[in-house]
Amino acid sequence: MSSAGPTPPGKPQARALNCPGCGAALTLRSFNNAVTIVCESCHSILDAKDPNLQILQRFKVATDEVRPLIPLGTRGQLLLHQDWTYWKEAVLHDLARVHPDVRKCVSRIDVMRFGHAMARPKPGAIFSPERRKLAALDGRLLFANSDLTGFSIFEEAQFRGVGAAEKALRLLGGRS
Repeated sequence: MSSAGPTPPGKPQARALNCPGCGAALTLRSFNNAVTIVCESCHSILDAKDPNLQILQRFKVATDEVRPLIPLGTRGQLLLHQDWTYWKEAVLHDLARVHPDVRKCVSRIDVMRFGHAMARPKPGAIFSPERRKLAALDGRLLFANSDLTGFSIFEEAQFRGVGAAEKALRLLGGRS
């Protein structure tokens, strides 16, 4: 009788995995539990149960290099300087990446131009006396936007909107 204890499990077998579509190295984190693997390079969906990693679906059209009609980082007056035709083409161009037949399906396009800007507070702006004075106004003029806190995020806008509504109710003799 041997007192050596239980036999240790076999050494795990490692195997390099490469995408059959583009040759990029693949990372498989869930081993035997994985059903599919997505290649981080070409975005092909591969069958993880197949030893040859058969490609189930390719995403070449959706992942080709995209050159947006509206340059990234564009600021200022682009919205006002371009006409209806420019915006129609910009929208259809963008949608065609995932819906190649979109132009055949569209019978009408209405373009409405609304601008949206977000405050980018400079150092010190959040604690500035000017911002604090605006936030403390307690009269007939009530501000209900996120700029009063210095952060343009939904939660701040919602918080300020509720506060303004409560003040309005108090001014009108209602409950808050």
